[in-house]
Amino acid sequence: MSKDKEKQKKWSDRYKKRTGELKGPALFIKDNITSLKKGTVLDLASGDGRNSIYLAKEGFKVTAVDFSEEALERLEKFSKEENVEVTTNTLDVDDKEKILDLGKFDNIIISNFKPTVEIFKTLPELLNDDGIIIFVTFNFRQAETSDFPRKFCLEKEEFKDVSDKLELIKLEVLEEGTNHLDGYIFELK
Repeated sequence: MSKDKEKQKKWSDRYKKRTGELKGPALFIKDNITSLKKGTVLDLASGDGRNSIYLAKEGFKVTAVDFSEEALERLEKFSKEENVEVTTNTLDVDDKEKILDLGKFDNIIISNFKPTVEIFKTLPELLNDDGIIIFVTFNFRQAETSDFPRKFCLEKEEFKDVSDKLELIKLEVLEEGTNHLDGYIFELK
């Protein structure tokens, strides 16, 4: 089995085991919803859609992308239950060419996922004028305080200056229960 197939199977198996209700949205996204432009949102590495469904309920046109078919099936189930529409697309979120084929959006959100620097540098190409990126994920303190792998955690201010096409609007270090996170908001220059 290829490395990509193993990764996809691991995450699909994780979502198959999940039962119960959808979690609420990431607090950083909820607390900063007014930073988003009205219109379209790409939820990159959406998982089962907690942020996608929240934003759809708030009037955004949402496209959720994840490589786990199982996660997107859960998202579709939740979106029906919540009576909202979310477009889903199964693809490898580490594949630059496939991401570029998604089109343009007013906003991009990323939650609990650390993209590669190469993928992050691609994101401005997906934004309409003055587009916004809200990005929140685990920081290095998560690895220091738990068994969460450090390679999936942000180092201090790691994405602050990654792209000269983005202006950093906000960088916040957060603690939510036992989770240690960094939240970024960028605007397309």
